Amino acid sequence: MYGDRDLNDDAENRRAMSDNRSKHSERTMRLTKYTVLATLLCINSTNAYAQSAFGVYDATNKFVGNLINQQLLGMIINGVVAALPFDVYGLEIDNGIIFYTTDDCQGSGYIDSQTVPPIGYYTGDNTVYYARQPPENVTVASYMWGGTCYLLNPVSMYGGLARAATIPHFKAPFSIR
Repeated sequence: MYGDRDLNDDAENRRAMSDNRSKHSERTMRLTKYTVLATLLCINSTNAYAQSAFGVYDATNKFVGNLINQQLLGMIINGVVAALPFDVYGLEIDNGIIFYTTDDCQGSGYIDSQTVPPIGYYTGDNTVYYARQPPENVTVASYMWGGTCYLLNPVSMYGGLARAATIPHFKAPFSIR
């Protein structure tokens, strides 16, 4: 019986590790899918946003933004279109990654702007981080994620200057019309 319990525990551990890998892979695939879909569907972000046939609305019929695809909406923030991940329950909360040219996450921050429009980050407190346009080629040496600063070997990237904006509160569920 002791041997059976060890086998069962080992099987449960393998299953838990597999579940964790699946969740990480799913998150990575979802972010990759956002990047690819936003790039393909929004070659010209302003035109794609303006020509969208569908709008996203909250439970009080307040307009949130135009549909880019089934997982991204385009929101105009201070004259810039930001792509924000969403689902029926509202904007997806994401601390996002802000890159810095310094090695201590100080000074001007940048958001990766290889997609058009760049993916923005909703932090859950009615704050959105988005990339100012036009993006520029910058060399970054650190990044902030989840409140922690991480060092990078200096690398060149295409980034828009990070800006924060307060947006109105939107009430779930969201609908598309």
